[in-house]
Amino acid sequence: MTREQLSFFKFLLTSYLKGQPDDCPYCGSADTHTVARRRGIILLKRCGRCGLLFRYPKETIEYNQEYYQDDYDEGITTQMPPLDILNEWKQKGFKGSPRDFSTQVSIVQTIVPSGKLLDFGASWGYASYQFALAGYDVVGYEVSTPCARYAKEHLSTF
Repeated sequence: MTREQLSFFKFLLTSYLKGQPDDCPYCGSADTHTVARRRGIILLKRCGRCGLLFRYPKETIEYNQEYYQDDYDEGITTQMPPLDILNEWKQKGFKGSPRDFSTQVSIVQTIVPSGKLLDFGASWGYASYQFALAGYDVVGYEVSTPCARYAKEHLSTF
């Protein structure tokens, strides 16, 4: 089990043992019901009042803050490349790199040829950068301070 998986399992176990309520994190309604399960212990719930779908157990702001600073690791998505490799990728507009978003950019251009774009959960900014190269007015948002700092310093996308 990886460190990330162990941390998440600890969170799940602690939440269940403490009897975390399953009220809606948006409107507070207790009128919620399970619509799906994952691995038997992670629930997708829907609020009967506002319709929000949310995962249960619910993360706290404090948990998310700690998790996304220290534990979150999704391979190339979150692992920031050394600057020499990043500069090679930038020179090619990321084409042919493991983070080449040219297909996604083309799809979006077909639907919305220009405009503003919010990259929510932007990681270290590789997609934001490529959309900006394509002419979009991009704002990247990332909760991980190290990733956001890297994007701001090396890709100017935040």
